[in-house]
Amino acid sequence: MYNSFVCLNFLFCIVMNIKINKKIMIHAYKRNGWLYRVWEFPEVLETNSSFTAVSLVNSKVITNEKFSKRNFISRNMKNSFWFFFPDKWYNIIATITPNNVIAYYVNIASPFIYEEEAIKYYDFDLDIKMRNNSSSTYKILDIDEYKENKKKYRYEKEVMYNCEMTLKMFEKQEFRDNIINSISPKMLAFLYSKKRKV
Repeated sequence: MYNSFVCLNFLFCIVMNIKINKKIMIHAYKRNGWLYRVWEFPEVLETNSSFTAVSLVNSKVITNEKFSKRNFISRNMKNSFWFFFPDKWYNIIATITPNNVIAYYVNIASPFIYEEEAIKYYDFDLDIKMRNNSSSTYKILDIDEYKENKKKYRYEKEVMYNCEMTLKMFEKQEFRDNIINSISPKMLAFLYSKKRKV
């Protein structure tokens, strides 16, 4: 697993190495280096200096959670797009629901890196759910898990500061509105148009 948290120094390398329409891997780690979830072969649809977006449609998900029943292999059949940011302490999965509402699932996480044909990031437990038809309504998930793991895995002060400041940002409606306006139906339609036709 990678050692650094912030990968701004590697930004140029990240953008140059990720190729559009390439099938890659996504690795989610806990802070102790445990690889607890893998997504196999999502397709890269866009990459630039601001974000990288992949399609999760038909990607295999391998979950390995210690002392849990959540040890299984599944396949994502939802129309979902995952946005990663090289300088943000979160990533976002945007899913188009059957009634054309966009459901956003925000992972509080380290900035990502790209190496060995895989996007890699640390997952810091906290998650946020929201929808584009009601930005005033949102739900914060797994606060207890974060409180437990920050002691268990000895989160550094920098990690706790960035996680908690990011959570505070999402508690502001103006910030949530900005996310919804940027990851919009128009944006997702644009990404879908770039998906490789099978």
